[in-house]
Amino acid sequence: MEDLARRVVVVTGAASGIGRALVDAFGAEGCRVVLADIEEEPLAHAVSDLQEAGVEATGFVCDVTIAANNLVAPGKRAQGGSRRSGNTVH
Repeated sequence: MEDLARRVVVVTGAASGIGRALVDAFGAEGCRVVLADIEEEPLAHAVSDLQEAGVEATGFVCDVTIAANNLVAPGKRAQGGSRRSGNTVH
């Protein structure tokens, strides 16, 4: 396996579930991890846990579906697709 030490890894949905498992695994490999999640309190706990374990970790509260809509919706409209707005990418 490639040496991952000091690489920067960005994980969305990082405060729980699969995202949390990923940041834990990358942190254990020596990566610097950037956690993004919509849930502020679980995100803060995840960042704190990682930092206490010696992992260089930073967290950002964000809703990636909003940014995704901003990128995907114009392309769908250009292809004659839905003009539906909201926070869900279809």
